[in-house]
Amino acid sequence: MKQKILNLFKKENLLKFFFSFTWLAVLLFVIDIVSKQIVKNNMYVGQEIWLIPNFLEIHYIQNNGMAFGIDFNDVTTNTIVFILISVIGLIALTFIYIKSYKKFSSVAKAALMLMISGTFGNLIDRAFYVEPTTGEHFVVDFIGFFGTDGFPRFNVADSCLVIGVFMLMIYFIVDEIKNDARLKKEEKKEEHE
Repeated sequence: MKQKILNLFKKENLLKFFFSFTWLAVLLFVIDIVSKQIVKNNMYVGQEIWLIPNFLEIHYIQNNGMAFGIDFNDVTTNTIVFILISVIGLIALTFIYIKSYKKFSSVAKAALMLMISGTFGNLIDRAFYVEPTTGEHFVVDFIGFFGTDGFPRFNVADSCLVIGVFMLMIYFIVDEIKNDARLKKEEKKEEHE
């Protein structure tokens, strides 16, 4: 048993763990949950605190809809559909990560871990945060830019999702460009032979 524990701390195992980016997903999940709890326990809904005047604010809202304003106008339907979407998304992302682990670069692995962390963070909110008067499940959103007329409010989990999606898109675009360049180079080589 002692040897197994010591093996975990060998250089190659530590590097493997580091480049799996599991630690990143856990760290960001914890930051997301803790930041939401701090806001939820120390602010009232609608309260605003400007960190940088007219630019960055903390503005506590309870978001019972979903991305892009998706809302079914029914408390039960919203809860079931949004939790189901989150669970399916979490399972799909985890499956892709595990299935493609050896093929993906560090960038793709980090992007998927960001997306898994964000999906799980918002799933926890949807499952456990309920507005007592309406019975609606909600996500704690609190980060805002440019005041109420600016960007929609979001949280750390939302940031992880958006950054992860962009990283993955850029990864696939760059990978496709590299593959095209490689194919063209091979075609030219074949023409000269």
